[in-house]
Amino acid sequence: MDWLLAGWPTPLLEIAIAAAIVHCAAGLWATAIATRKGHRAGQWLLIGLIGGSFAVLLSRRLSDRTNP
Repeated sequence: MDWLLAGWPTPLLEIAIAAAIVHCAAGLWATAIATRKGHRAGQWLLIGLIGGSFAVLLSRRLSDRTNP
């Protein structure tokens, strides 16, 4: 882990790691919302991990496929 700390100032690294954790948590949340609405989990996991908070907003607007 020393090689990583050598190139980055410590506060910036901590902020980047915290932001990545929040981004991925938002992606998992978007996946849970979309899956509950009847959409495919694998597809939404990929969308969520790339899109983060924007995927949460998009998944909230999805139509419900569980009750046709």
